[in-house]
Amino acid sequence: MLALFAPASCGYEEPDMPSQDALYDEPWRPNDFYLQGSGGHVVNATIGEGTAIGPVVNVGLYAEDDGKALRGLVLGKTLSASVRGSAIEGLWGAEPLRLRVTRMEKRQHVEGLLRGRITDLWIGPEAITGTVGLCGFDLARRGHIYEGSLRCGGSMELVSVRIPETFASWGETASAAMVALLLSG
Repeated sequence: MLALFAPASCGYEEPDMPSQDALYDEPWRPNDFYLQGSGGHVVNATIGEGTAIGPVVNVGLYAEDDGKALRGLVLGKTLSASVRGSAIEGLWGAEPLRLRVTRMEKRQHVEGLLRGRITDLWIGPEAITGTVGLCGFDLARRGHIYEGSLRCGGSMELVSVRIPETFASWGETASAAMVALLLSG
């Protein structure tokens, strides 16, 4: 019979390692927007009262005499847009941004031009559906997360999206337009 023992002089101690849950469990961050795709596609930002800050997002919502303005960087492009009533208009990079946000029952409808392309997006408590530029979304809500498919240019990936409640402080037009911008990433 062969037995292996560590001599007492070796000073062996059991390692104090964190559990798998502690290593891989993400903390709950109720103010974070994120879009995460099965193909490695990730966009995230912490949404505050009039701010969106993240690795590829740095936007502020500013008051102006005749409305509000969104200014900053989104996905590497400069954003400068006026928010007046249900309309948002300006430039994102060198491309036109012209959106109108309306509410139908419990859903927001975002339609117009984003990145110079047609956008027709529905954001509701149960689903996010429609198109943002060349990409189509078909997401159903499960708890705090929307999950489903994102189709862009002939390819499809599964995505998860979280829209934080802190967007409510931005007002309907600015928050819905910002969600559409972030989804276009």
